[in-house]
Amino acid sequence: MPIARTLFVLAIAAFAASACSRPRSDGACDLEAQLTLTGDSNSVRVRLDFRGVGEAQLELGALLPRRLFGVEDVRLEAPDGRALSQALQFVSVDTGATKSRYPRLTVRSDDGRALRAFTLSYRVDLGSQAVQIPCGEERHIGYVSTDGATLSARNVLLLPDRIATIGFSIEPPRDWTTVARMPRAAQAPSQLDFWKWSLVSGPLVTSRQIGETFVYDFCAPREAVDAVTRCIELIGEYLGPQEAELDVAVMRRAADSKRIESAAGSRIVTIDMDAPDVGSLRELVRLLVPLWVGSARWNEEKVAGGRPLLSGLTEYLAQHIPEDLGYANTSASRSLEYTWMKERTTADISLSDPRYISSRQLELTRRLKAPSIVESVLRESPTLEEKAGVIAAWRAAQFRTAPDLSPSSEEPALAQVSALLHGRAGHLAFEDEWTPQVVRVQPLDEGSIARRLQLAYTANSAGYLENCGCKITQDGGVARRATALAELRTEHADLLVLDIGNFAPTERNSSTITDSVSSEFEVYLDAMELMQYDAVGIGTYEMLVGTEWILEHLAGRPFDIVSSVRTRDDDLPLPAYAVLDHPQGRIGVVALWEKLDHGWLHETQERNTWEVRYPSGIAAIEEALERATEEAELVVVAGFVTPPTLQELADSGAVDVVLNALGDPKALGMKFVNRIGGMLVVNDAASSYGVNHLELQFDSAGTLAGAVLASVRLDDSVAKDETIRMMLEGFHAESAAQTGAASLQPLFGWDDWAGGEYIGHETCATCHSGQHKQWRTTPHAYAMQTLRKIRRDRNAKCVQCHVLGLGRADGFEIARPDPGLEGVQCETCHGSGAEHAAMPRKDNIRLTPSKQVCLECHDKEHSDLLEGDFEQILQRVSHGPSSSTR
Repeated sequence: MPIARTLFVLAIAAFAASACSRPRSDGACDLEAQLTLTGDSNSVRVRLDFRGVGEAQLELGALLPRRLFGVEDVRLEAPDGRALSQALQFVSVDTGATKSRYPRLTVRSDDGRALRAFTLSYRVDLGSQAVQIPCGEERHIGYVSTDGATLSARNVLLLPDRIATIGFSIEPPRDWTTVARMPRAAQAPSQLDFWKWSLVSGPLVTSRQIGETFVYDFCAPREAVDAVTRCIELIGEYLGPQEAELDVAVMRRAADSKRIESAAGSRIVTIDMDAPDVGSLRELVRLLVPLWVGSARWNEEKVAGGRPLLSGLTEYLAQHIPEDLGYANTSASRSLEYTWMKERTTADISLSDPRYISSRQLELTRRLKAPSIVESVLRESPTLEEKAGVIAAWRAAQFRTAPDLSPSSEEPALAQVSALLHGRAGHLAFEDEWTPQVVRVQPLDEGSIARRLQLAYTANSAGYLENCGCKITQDGGVARRATALAELRTEHADLLVLDIGNFAPTERNSSTITDSVSSEFEVYLDAMELMQYDAVGIGTYEMLVGTEWILEHLAGRPFDIVSSVRTRDDDLPLPAYAVLDHPQGRIGVVALWEKLDHGWLHETQERNTWEVRYPSGIAAIEEALERATEEAELVVVAGFVTPPTLQELADSGAVDVVLNALGDPKALGMKFVNRIGGMLVVNDAASSYGVNHLELQFDSAGTLAGAVLASVRLDDSVAKDETIRMMLEGFHAESAAQTGAASLQPLFGWDDWAGGEYIGHETCATCHSGQHKQWRTTPHAYAMQTLRKIRRDRNAKCVQCHVLGLGRADGFEIARPDPGLEGVQCETCHGSGAEHAAMPRKDNIRLTPSKQVCLECHDKEHSDLLEGDFEQILQRVSHGPSSSTR
């Protein structure tokens, strides 16, 4: 079919005048929708022509909640000049954890006669929300700008309960081209139809056809469009023919850097990127693969729950295809294998277990494990043609993996993966490579030690400046670390101090580097200078902020900086190794940081690293190892090193010690201190909460024969270094002046319970005096005082969780503090209370907060409180049965 098939003709099949004017006997009506895209704001003008309405009143509702569907400027017109009335309200739908308020418009005739025909026009302001997959970032749900627009019918329509026929017409700006999967006329549409009907419009540069997929370039960079094209071609080589035609629109990134969420269920896929970043290409694969084989994205959870093989294959391809095309910055196989190894303690749990469906965390575990199984099966098919043959067999069986699927000679690969998915086989092909033979390292007897080398090293600190008091067990911080290092130096004058990577602060789910993050990184590096670090390795977090940014902030530092990370053009001027002069001899430090993840955790930030190439295996550092071996007596590899690479390093005979930032060595069958062959492997035991102190022991022959690892915990017993403490005080004072509430997104933006007007706890107390009195006995009531004690009461990032409504017009203001809005108040947990105060009812206030509400502030970074049983924890702040003084 020609490409012109998808170019929307600005016309609509007209309904016969007689049919439109007569009321329909079945209670449904005919509807024509005209969408006008002005391109000058993130809004759409909508005109709806209703015909055949047989009632005097018609209820119209939106498919999206108020925060995504802001309906404004509503106008009604009857062709015969009759008077019509309108009433716009917002209907609350409570799911327990959250409440959404959906726009509901009532249209009625003033004379009580049937409406028959009328025209409704309005403007829709499009919103954004945090999406859960893949990484929880804030995204545009429908978007319009001067560069183009992407919409689905759900974004813009106020709909009656029943529709007989519907048609669409689009009016874009003069120089725009529209690609649409909206019908000129459709009979009796279902609600799912409105979710899959969508369009993309904008200044079209080029279009091309790849099989049955049509690619449209809406002013995107040429390199991005070429990457999308190559990605689609490779999907076809893996999967074979597609089930139906698909449209792919490539757009530039939105000016505010938020991503554009592709319309769920639509066969128009929107990818927005300024360069072929790995995260965007992975998302393209995740969107296309289910559609390619005849599934649908709006049914994603059912696909994952009912057909884990399809879910696993989708993520397998999302990892491998960018790598096959040369865009990936990590090893897809290593990432998928590492995921399985971390989860192998639950590998024998059947993936049909209903707990995986009822629990989101278990469902996520399942989604992580399925692609690892696919990896294990397909790794035995080395060529693309062989992989495609196996996938074709799965596809022919419609990705069925039921427990009763009988193995057959025609479907051996399907039977194998079915057994793995249902726990009947738990050992995957790559497991032996990830379980090297390690020997426990014991300290030498005192009489056998000829000399000692003292090392202090840190890892995975993620820019953690200090324990501010949010966490009960929030140990660590650079001021306490400085004291610990000073005490170690007092005892060991020749102490060598290293950081082996992941020390840069990052702002999760944000690709932009804010001023606050930049300032935190500067002061962290200043603290490292004061602590007199000898060398610092570059890890994954450092690169997530982008190469230009990291180079700018590292320039001129007095410590050696080592990195095996490189860019596409190999222009990253960071050495892979350094040789440190030390009283015990020359010590060579070689950086090696292998990036391993499924791409979900930091996928937002990966758009900053499209040109970055992370190392994988010993080949990436062979030259650095050779030089370090020639120049130094002791060679140390520092970073994040996988067990397969550890075995390669041990076999090379070039490495004496590996300082590894491995997060959980026990999951990989390792201890904190190990020996593989003649090589010592020491894993991080302190993370951001302490300092690793390692003593290397050499015998009289000069052999590294023993080691002792101690983790120095930086708890309250460790005093804060005064110089660094004063530096932090100055930093917080400066950041408080620069970081205002206007720069923050108010809390609970996802929660419509918090969408009304705040009234403050004193108003609540007039009816709920008993509950108010009990609240006064909890730490929540005095949350702001805790900030004043540590002089953080003017820092908006801290204050927002200690007051009510910071950043909102009716909330707390730092410049003019109102005691009535201080503390974690009634409305923080129960939602805004103005409506309830005006008319007290149980259905217009949240009675019991969910864990999601508490996690808005009690997240992993700031709190340990919610790691136990939530219901039991909630009792600590429970007010008991509700009561009223009225």
